[in-house]
Amino acid sequence: MFKKLLTVGALSAGITLTGGIGSALALEKCPNQNINKKGSMYTRHVVNTQKKFSNTFEQKYSGKTIKWYLKGVVKSCNYNGRTAYAAYYEGRAK
Repeated sequence: MFKKLLTVGALSAGITLTGGIGSALALEKCPNQNINKKGSMYTRHVVNTQKKFSNTFEQKYSGKTIKWYLKGVVKSCNYNGRTAYAAYYEGRAK
């Protein structure tokens, strides 16, 4: 009986410390990372498991080099059942 109480207590403490069983599932799904073009401007989201994003980066796309600039707020989201972070970027072809 005492052993069962210890097990239940440890389990409930673990759930409390991690924020609950469904905490990652409560987040909205991460946005897709597809590149969109609006006139001469390109837009996209970048999803990362760590809350670290570059202010700028370059990427080859459709035979062009796009220079991306961080524009949006980094927010938490659900990526395949795990907590991740999404940032919004705008870019222009060089």
